[in-house]
Amino acid sequence: MTGNELLSVAQTHLGQNYELDVVVPKSDRNWRGPWNCSEFVSWCVFQVAGRLYGCLNDNGNPATTPAYTGYWARDADSLGIKISVEQARVTPGLPCFGFH
Repeated sequence: MTGNELLSVAQTHLGQNYELDVVVPKSDRNWRGPWNCSEFVSWCVFQVAGRLYGCLNDNGNPATTPAYTGYWARDADSLGIKISVEQARVTPGLPCFGFH
C-alpha cells in the first residue's frame, strides 16, 4: 500500500457527510457516509490494504469495530514507521503504515 493509493481511495469521497459518533463498516466497499475523521481514514486503509488500523481491535470485525484517533496514535507507536511531515511531503508513493 502506498500513500498514492490511499489518496486515490480517499479522493473519491470528498464532500460526503461528516457525523461525530458514527462507526463505519470498514468492510463495506460501497459505504458513502456519513464519516468521522478516524473512521474515514481507517475505512480507506482497509479498502487499500485489507487490514484494520487505528481501530479498537485491529483483529476484530471490520464491520463493527470502532476507529478513534487514540487508536491511531497507539498503532503509530506500535505498528507504524514514523517520519516527519517534511519527509512525507517530499516522498511521493511512500509505503504507508509499514505494510508491505
